[in-house]
Amino acid sequence: LEERFSSSLPFTPSPHGRVLSLCENRLSTSELSALGVPSVDGYNSYFFDSYAQLARKARGDEVSEPSIGFPRIAQRTLVDVAVASALNVTEIVSCEPVTFPGLVPAGEREGLYLYRNTRATGRAALHCGNGAPGLAEWAPTCDDPNATIRVLVADTPTGALRLRVSLPSARTLVLAEPFYAERRAWVDGVETPIEKANIALSAVRVGAGLHVVELRYVPTSLVLGALISFVVLVLWIAAEARR
Repeated sequence: LEERFSSSLPFTPSPHGRVLSLCENRLSTSELSALGVPSVDGYNSYFFDSYAQLARKARGDEVSEPSIGFPRIAQRTLVDVAVASALNVTEIVSCEPVTFPGLVPAGEREGLYLYRNTRATGRAALHCGNGAPGLAEWAPTCDDPNATIRVLVADTPTGALRLRVSLPSARTLVLAEPFYAERRAWVDGVETPIEKANIALSAVRVGAGLHVVELRYVPTSLVLGALISFVVLVLWIAAEARR
């Protein structure tokens, strides 16, 4: 068992970063999740179609056809490191030495090679353009020396993400978070629309100045389903009482 499964990681992940294993037979995504380490791959049956397209882009696969299964980013090679960087992959583990732009060797232990990704964009980065056109398509993010982004809360069981940002001008934040309808955003306590950026990620427009940006999961479909069930139950009780 000790040879097949990891009871702990042979390294300490970066704060608020994510780990990508290219060595599934030695350190699988399931093991990373069991150890409570954020990763970019998930369990095999659970995925969003747009996120699957992003995973296929990272693998170098064709993305024209819809996915019928989760295409893991983790494999023995990685074609598009820019996707991993946009997902804030700060550490990459491999069973053999690899060479990618931005990867810095950080050690070798127990047959695993660890690399730090110096090009990881963080949990949020700035969209290069100021307009909406092309936001949903893949585009690299930009660095602004006058802008600061600090993570306050991340990787909680509720999925909440809170950032403090300071911007010299109004910009669009591209978050390293999957886009889906029941995730909502607030800027300084005011609900703000979330747009889809870079195929499958979330983006929020923020004005100039110092702001607190927060993402939370709001289960509207669960509430609606519970309300429908309650109404059906009341109608059933009324029908039975009448009968």
